[in-house]
Amino acid sequence: MCPPDEKVGEIDLHKDTKSWLPYDGTETLIFSDESGNELSITAINGKEESIDMACVKKICTEPDDFDPNSTCEFYDSEAIRFTFGNLDNFLADIGCYSEVVRPESEEFYQALSVTVSYGNTIGSGRLLTKTIPEQTITLADVNQDNPFTLIPTVTLNGQTYNEVLKSEDVNLTIYYSKSQGLVGFETDTETWNLK
Repeated sequence: MCPPDEKVGEIDLHKDTKSWLPYDGTETLIFSDESGNELSITAINGKEESIDMACVKKICTEPDDFDPNSTCEFYDSEAIRFTFGNLDNFLADIGCYSEVVRPESEEFYQALSVTVSYGNTIGSGRLLTKTIPEQTITLADVNQDNPFTLIPTVTLNGQTYNEVLKSEDVNLTIYYSKSQGLVGFETDTETWNLK
């Protein structure tokens, strides 16, 4: 029988990581398309704050052919999330979290994660915001995909946004800025921008 999980520390989101979340959870975001149609979304559950478990060392694994039970030493890991949506066809999951860089280590990375689902399309982007201790890693180093690329400007339906993160998925491109959050998205046939 394995002993219970054991908390050995805490990791809070760094202020630089939190600065990528310009929301408080009470806002309504309004997007418009090239024809002037509007899409209004709100944070369904407001600002969601949680404490996750970042496992830094496995203590024990019970052998079981179907569902092995493991316990570990862990850090309480702060996470913040906003889920914006409407009752029709749009959902955006935006948040920041901490995770272990590699198993059996007390090295952490913090990241911004943005996933957008619109109609039958879905896209996502991630940005590493901080490493603890400081080190150089990429999303590939931590088995994450869909990195954001920083672009100086983007114009969506005549509206220009500066210093924007861009992530291109198969059917959906996401645009996100540090100061405004989600500023737009594009499908193969539509472009939407934050009003």
